[in-house]
Amino acid sequence: MKGNLLFQQDQNWDTALMNFKSARAVYEELGKYGDLENQVLCRERVEELEPSIRYCLHKIGESNLQASELLQIGEMEGPALDLFKAKLAAVIAEARSQQAASMTEFHWLGHRFPISNAKTRVAIVKAQELEKDLHRPAADSLPAEKRLAIFDKIFTAYHEARSCIRSDLVSAGNAENVKDDLNGLDKAVSAVLGQRTIERNQLLVTLAKSKLTRRRDDKNEKVTKPEELVRLYDLLLQNTADLSDLVSSGRDTKLEELAFSEECALKSLSFRAERCFYLAKSYSLAGKRAEAYALYCRARSLAEDVLQKF
Repeated sequence: MKGNLLFQQDQNWDTALMNFKSARAVYEELGKYGDLENQVLCRERVEELEPSIRYCLHKIGESNLQASELLQIGEMEGPALDLFKAKLAAVIAEARSQQAASMTEFHWLGHRFPISNAKTRVAIVKAQELEKDLHRPAADSLPAEKRLAIFDKIFTAYHEARSCIRSDLVSAGNAENVKDDLNGLDKAVSAVLGQRTIERNQLLVTLAKSKLTRRRDDKNEKVTKPEELVRLYDLLLQNTADLSDLVSSGRDTKLEELAFSEECALKSLSFRAERCFYLAKSYSLAGKRAEAYALYCRARSLAEDVLQKF
């Protein structure tokens, strides 16, 4: 209780840490005795104290937690964590501001665009922190719903960055050099946003495929039809075309941009092959064997083209 009081008052972090550690030691010792229910209860209390201990270490400078690590702690559940979560948003904002202060440029496909607006920097840092959550080794074990929610937060952050860039463009006046940098930065952020959109839609494809052959279970979960995958691949083809057009637009094209455009073309060909396959499957299920056969042959031809270009 004393630790929680000091925690709430934002003072005497050393004393608060000592109290939290003492409480943890007591619960660990009590967890060695009594029945199973008592042991489980004590273990839960130990786990609930851990975020507060790490937070105190962070405040006294003995732990250099990144924003993404603070977010992971904040996702823990438990009645004793409400106070911790109430303070977490401000700490994360402070951590991101500190990281953003050191970000002076945005690097993208051989280009380096200066970032002068602090709000733009913070929004980009926020998006990049969330991207780390998606690309860390344990990300594949996250539930699909959680990964989709992370994608939504990434989109929001990059849209916020673009909004700041657009505002700066309006106020740039006739300063052509500044406007060129801002337009380049807007293009780069838009392209990264396009890449993440493709990744999100590929995740939706993976989820749809996992339900393609499944029968309705006890939860009466919806089963995917081939037509739904055809629509998803239509969306991916449009995403890829838009991204390719964006990257290839403008003057001063870098070699990295040309290589990226070729990668987009290869992805598009792969998506076309998969779309054709599921369209054939749809015709086959409808009893249109001749059309299905022709489409399967076309899908195989496209797939062979993809393999030759790898």
